[in-house]
Amino acid sequence: MSNITTGNPFVIDTAAATDIVAYMLRVYAILWDVGTTGAADGALSITDKNDAVKFAAHSSAKNENIGISFPDGIVFEGLRVPTKGSGVVYIYCQNVG
Repeated sequence: MSNITTGNPFVIDTAAATDIVAYMLRVYAILWDVGTTGAADGALSITDKNDAVKFAAHSSAKNENIGISFPDGIVFEGLRVPTKGSGVVYIYCQNVG
């Protein structure tokens, strides 16, 4: 499978230090499903295209779900996921650019 950015949520299963999308987004929630192959101290980082860290987390066990919500949304200038230890990341967002 590859990253899916044509719906809501975005489904990110492949880390990339390059832009996954380059346009502006308003992100309302992020959910990381670490999955069965996850390990203690797996890492996730999500940045914008300017490398500003927007979300970072570490897993403590496999089958863990780690999430955060932003009720008013936060603006991302593009999207990168340079670090993703395992599993799938769901990004609930709206295009604003």
